Amino acid sequence: MTGLQQFRLFAEACVQMAEEAPNAAHRSRLMDMAEAWGRLAEEAERFEQLVRDVDQTFDAPACKSSVRVGSLTSAPAIAEPGIR
Repeated sequence: MTGLQQFRLFAEACVQMAEEAPNAAHRSRLMDMAEAWGRLAEEAERFEQLVRDVDQTFDAPACKSSVRVGSLTSAPAIAEPGIR
């Protein structure tokens, strides 16, 4: 299950609990939580779409196979002028 799916489920669960809440304060808090989970779901959806767009633009499978992670972890040493 993706984060997006989990966020939507959490939002739905908060709405269901709000419908059964014993008082207005609890209902209000649960609805606030549902809205927050909904916003997170929207953000996750936008992020997932952005990743798909980038992957499609740069043909991700080809790029991933040509990059060596180890080569990115350290930069070559640069000698300071006058130091050997």
